[in-house]
Amino acid sequence: MSEATLDRQGLAEHFLQEAVYRSREQQASSTTLAGGGGNCGLGDKPAVALDRKRNHFMKDFRHEHGFDRAQYDAEQAAAYRAGLDAVDAEVDAEVDEGRAAAARALLELE
Repeated sequence: MSEATLDRQGLAEHFLQEAVYRSREQQASSTTLAGGGGNCGLGDKPAVALDRKRNHFMKDFRHEHGFDRAQYDAEQAAAYRAGLDAVDAEVDAEVDEGRAAAARALLELE
């Protein structure tokens, strides 16, 4: 790809990331005002649920090892951090690829 195409790609990805932020902002305000609840704390119908895997990992880990992280021994604390890092890396890779594909489609590069 040319440098100009890569610049356009980067701008398109930034635009799409802003759309995600706006969606989360809108969802948070409507959930708060409506007193809603539901799926993973994201309201009744989450507009964007990128944190779902992370939340489920934390929930499962806490059920297995307890909710008070201050009580975790060094091995549990390391496993907790490593698990979060692994989930974050997986989600980041999925988000980055999805955003890049959407940006290419937006720019009709595919």
